[in-house]
Amino acid sequence: MKKARVAANLYLYNGLMDVVAKSAASGEADLLDGRSVIKRMRNDGLVPDTVSYNILLETCANCALKGKATLKDGLAVIQSMRTDNVPRDAITYNTLLDLLSKETSARAASRVAEGRSLLSVMRADKVQPDLYTFSALIDVCAKAAEHGLADINDADGVLALIKESGIVELDKVICNAYLNCAKADGSEGALDASEKMLEIMPQDQRDSYTYSCMISLYGKTGKLKKAREMFVESRANLPKANAYVYNAMMGAEAAQGNFEEVLELWGDMKAKRIRGDDVTESLVGDAGDALNRSPYGPSL
Repeated sequence: MKKARVAANLYLYNGLMDVVAKSAASGEADLLDGRSVIKRMRNDGLVPDTVSYNILLETCANCALKGKATLKDGLAVIQSMRTDNVPRDAITYNTLLDLLSKETSARAASRVAEGRSLLSVMRADKVQPDLYTFSALIDVCAKAAEHGLADINDADGVLALIKESGIVELDKVICNAYLNCAKADGSEGALDASEKMLEIMPQDQRDSYTYSCMISLYGKTGKLKKAREMFVESRANLPKANAYVYNAMMGAEAAQGNFEEVLELWGDMKAKRIRGDDVTESLVGDAGDALNRSPYGPSL
């Protein structure tokens, strides 16, 4: 008995591409796997479409986070789209900017300039940037700021571009991206700017990312009282606390040498059954070492 053969089509291949992209995020696939699916498409007489290439760019971005892809790989995908006469859209360029923000290479000095260049290429391609584009560009600024090669002024420059584009209201995504850049900057000026941003952000839009950025920034600038107040607000406003907010507060306490408070926060996490992560484990372990006792209780 012969098995029925399902005819290959773009929908099936794009579904396979999506599986590869998600697997790349967990390190179980790489760019070569994505390219091999594109090759199989062609062997079946199919031409990849915009969705196909956008997912390949997503694979690139996920690989970049693992140090296995660079902007050069993403630009090669754009060139393939041009060769195949495949239209580029906002998702194409947004994903390319996301790749740039995730790239782990040490050339952060040119990262912001490259991001702005991609915005120019996008417009030349007659694709209009949207809020997600500008959010991704602010993330690029934040990545450079982590290396000390950009600061909150670069994010302010992106806000100016948003205004020039005729976008009046900033959404939660933009606000959080800006706060993340301020956290990476870590200066008093960045703190002042972030507080102004927070003032225009409705409380019902503040999420765990908002609170973790602000608590971390208060911690970096030595404003422990403000960090604690923000932590209390987060517990009142968030439907469910998570490790990100607790880690930020633990970090702020640890920066001031308050290791007992770190362990108290960890105890609160356990009581509330909030799952920690590697950052939690590191903070708790350091606190235990500083207090010369095991945070996990006596060994058996």
